[in-house]
Amino acid sequence: MVWTAVSNTFSDDKDGLLPYRGMLLQGPAQSDFGTNRFSSNGLTLFPLMGPITNVPLSGGQPVSVPYYATFHLTTEKMDLSHTKFCVLTLRASVDDGKEPGVHGGWANHRRDVPPVRSEEESIISAVSNALARLQNRAQ
Repeated sequence: MVWTAVSNTFSDDKDGLLPYRGMLLQGPAQSDFGTNRFSSNGLTLFPLMGPITNVPLSGGQPVSVPYYATFHLTTEKMDLSHTKFCVLTLRASVDDGKEPGVHGGWANHRRDVPPVRSEEESIISAVSNALARLQNRAQ
C-alpha cells in the first residue's frame, strides 16, 4: 500500500500536470542516478520543471535562492503491518549567480549544497498523507 501512496503522491494528474512541486518519479532503470550503491527497489524523484523551493543561502547577506534536489525513495518491510519509507537526497544544488552561457548570453550558475532536511521531511509527510487517505477509503 505504501508504493500506491507514493505513486498517488508523485504521478501525473488527469491534466498531465506534475502535482508535487513539478517533480517526476522514475524507476531506477530510467534514472541517471541508478547506480550499484542504491537498491533496485527504489525510485528516483527529480525536479523536471525547475526548482522545488527557495532556501536561504548561508554567508553574507541573507538571501533566498532556488533549490533543486533529486531524491531516492525506498521501502523496507519491518513486519506484517509496518513498512519503513526512506528518503535520501542524492544531489542538492542552488542557483547562486549568473555566468556566461555556453551558447552566448547568461546562464544560472549552480553549485552543490548539503541536503535540506525539511525537504526530505516534506516528501515523507506528503506520502504519509496519501497513505492515510488510502487507509480511510479501505475502512
